Amino acid sequence: MPPHVNRLQASADPPTSEAVRTQKENELLQTETPPIVKNRTEALKALKSVNFIEKAEDIKSIRSLANAFFLFADPQKHEKGQKKLDSSLPDRQFLEAVGRILLGFAIDPQEQVRTYIHDALEVFTDEIKTSIREQCDKVITVTTETNTNIVSLANETQQVSSTIKKSAEDVARTYCMVAASPAAAHSSSPHFIPRPQVLNKQEKYDRQIMLKLNDDNPLLSSERSDDEVAKTIQEALSSLDLDNTHDTTIVSASRKSPRKDTVLLELKSHPTALWLKEEDRIISLATRLGATVQDRTYQVMVRRIPLTFDAELRSPDPPLKIASDNSLEPNAVKSVKWIKPAERRSEDQKSAYAMISLTTPQAANCLIRDGVHLNEKRWHRPAVRSTRDAPRCLKCQHYGHLAKDCPNAEACGTCGDGHPTRGYATKLRILQINLNKSRKAQLDLINDPHLQSAWDVILLQEPNISFYNNISTARGFRQVYPSARARSENVVRSGIWVNEKISTNTWREIEIEGTADITAIQLSGAHNTITILSIYNDCLNRDTERALNRFMTRNSRALLDNGGHVIWGGDFNRHHPLWDNDEDHRLFTSQAISEAEQLIQLLAEWNMEMALPKGIRTLEHMRTKNLSRPDNVFCSDHTSHRIIKCDTVPELRPTNTDHIPIGIVIDMGKVEVLPEQRRNFRMTDWEGFNASLTEHLYDHDTSTELRTPVDFDNQVSLLMTAINSTIEANTPLCTYTKYTRRWWSKELSQMRDQKQKLAWLHVKHAADKDNPIHDEYRRTRN
Repeated sequence: MPPHVNRLQASADPPTSEAVRTQKENELLQTETPPIVKNRTEALKALKSVNFIEKAEDIKSIRSLANAFFLFADPQKHEKGQKKLDSSLPDRQFLEAVGRILLGFAIDPQEQVRTYIHDALEVFTDEIKTSIREQCDKVITVTTETNTNIVSLANETQQVSSTIKKSAEDVARTYCMVAASPAAAHSSSPHFIPRPQVLNKQEKYDRQIMLKLNDDNPLLSSERSDDEVAKTIQEALSSLDLDNTHDTTIVSASRKSPRKDTVLLELKSHPTALWLKEEDRIISLATRLGATVQDRTYQVMVRRIPLTFDAELRSPDPPLKIASDNSLEPNAVKSVKWIKPAERRSEDQKSAYAMISLTTPQAANCLIRDGVHLNEKRWHRPAVRSTRDAPRCLKCQHYGHLAKDCPNAEACGTCGDGHPTRGYATKLRILQINLNKSRKAQLDLINDPHLQSAWDVILLQEPNISFYNNISTARGFRQVYPSARARSENVVRSGIWVNEKISTNTWREIEIEGTADITAIQLSGAHNTITILSIYNDCLNRDTERALNRFMTRNSRALLDNGGHVIWGGDFNRHHPLWDNDEDHRLFTSQAISEAEQLIQLLAEWNMEMALPKGIRTLEHMRTKNLSRPDNVFCSDHTSHRIIKCDTVPELRPTNTDHIPIGIVIDMGKVEVLPEQRRNFRMTDWEGFNASLTEHLYDHDTSTELRTPVDFDNQVSLLMTAINSTIEANTPLCTYTKYTRRWWSKELSQMRDQKQKLAWLHVKHAADKDNPIHDEYRRTRN
């Protein structure tokens, strides 16, 4: 192999120092004469001395070296002090310097690659910079135009908003049928805002006057038409305008009310209506027509006013007192009255609804916005606008008549079937509560007199249990326990109470194996099925979560197919920012977050959503009074739109428990068992019964001999009809429940009342041992 091939292969590695570089260059030389230019540094100095280059970068590549040669050879481009080429032999030092530079390129081929890449990158960088600069200019231009448009739009919006605000300053915002002031005149401005419908209606109201005709008024005659009445009123109205400066034209004058004793007068001109209402002109008009003026009133309803204000509201002073307590004008309140008459109130009724009639819409708006203050502002109650709905029959569900006058068949107001609505409730009410294993808390809940009427299902966690692992149950509810095997092996920490009013044909209990901390029931009806689980999740382990996951996995098709609903409610003992209040930072430890994320994964796996809104606290610590959220309610994703209400019920919190109950109201029907009604023959008036039966049988022929079976059947049918009619007329109905003592009679009630009265007298005269009331009490009692 030739020696120069080895030299080229050896030169593939770049030089590491100037001395090594010079040695490799010398090895490539094929002359024995020692060179004048010893190394690259001396070569660069020689080329600079003859002005061949100015700096080393001018010949960093073969291309730049070639360009330097052409410039050096061009006689027209020689600068001052630069050597000029002629036909003589070239300078040896110059040629060796050029050769030395070329040798450097020969021993370092990577240099050319680096140089080429560097030049290409410089060109590419310049192009990129130019393109970016152009795009930035375009973005700046578009942004400037957008900002200009936004500013212009904001100015126009502000201008329109100011116009709307100015036009609506005097418009009532609450009482939708009334506006506070007349509408402004139309404007030719391009920014004119059309008057809303409420202003047009108020303008019409302002032009109306209502007159109540006296009993002896000839206008009450049915022979007179509305046109004749309008003509008479027009003549009386024109006689008031002596100067003939007002437009007294009447648009309409119609008689209202069943007796036709009320005339609604509508004027054509609004200024005329204002003029008529000044200086008692309207009273003069009413006097000429033989009528009285009826002011328009705006009624506001106040809910649940304590009956302790009964005497105060019945007195003639309530309008002035209410106006004074609520900072209204003295004549703003026209009247105050109870909606239900006092004689129709129940014995244990504590509050009632009242209706307040006001003379101005501004006063009605104030009461609707701020509520009603009573008793020198010591009591406050919210007020709402009174509305009148069309009469609806609660028997056939049609409009226009009442149930007492209904000739149609009965129909359910919920499902439309032919059964009474009272047997089909449209809301399912669930109460979830942790009793903290306290017997006092459980007895407090059991003794709540409104528990059965207020709730359908009660989910219990940590109830108080007996020695035999039983739970005391409230009256009117059926107890549901966890699975029998788990109950025999573990302590029961969950349970469900189901209201006895719910038909047992529409619900069943579901056993969940392997845990006594989960109890489940499933209700069925028109809403498909809903499965309700009462869950207690121990804070020390995940056994309950695993059992819940197993149950959902094995029964997912039965629970969720065909739109089935699922609700998880209970004490989960998990804290996470997803449901806890953001201020409770002390609860968000790394361990708590890790445990809660496992529950979140379980919720995500079964598409469960949180029904109780975030941030609502459900526990108040007994000692520290710190608030937290261990209890929660979750529902399937397609159930959330049926949740009417899900919130805490602090007023139902029993004693000796730190958990706050949660109330859930769901838009789902349930079939209730109607109480059995029978005839109470003990309350029958037998004298009236015999008289009524005799009257029914008086016209029947009882002496005719019955010769055929048909005659016999007809006679029996007539007799049964007479007896049934007599029973319905003389024997009252009574409701029987499982608590009814059917052996109890009216005589026993009288004897009990007599015994209680004598017992009171016995105690009253206890100091007088010789009083005969003591012996009478003993005889009656025994």
